[in-house]
Amino acid sequence: MTALSQELTELKTTLFRKRKSIFAEQQQHIEQSKQQLGVEFQKSGQPYFWKKKPILLIKPIKPHWKRLLKPFREQIEGFQKNE
Repeated sequence: MTALSQELTELKTTLFRKRKSIFAEQQQHIEQSKQQLGVEFQKSGQPYFWKKKPILLIKPIKPHWKRLLKPFREQIEGFQKNE
């Protein structure tokens, strides 16, 4: 029984080491894939972002500028009506 017990322990140890090695390889592959995906995402997203960036920046500011310039617009319209 001792020989069988020892062989079982060795097999379990071997199996554990193989699983640990496979797990480490899988983690490394996942990290590489994440990095590559990040790079590809940045490459594909940059042209879109740079095309849309002015719109993204102007859109939230536009209502603010309209509110800010409203008194001047009203004055100009008033001058135009008086002429």
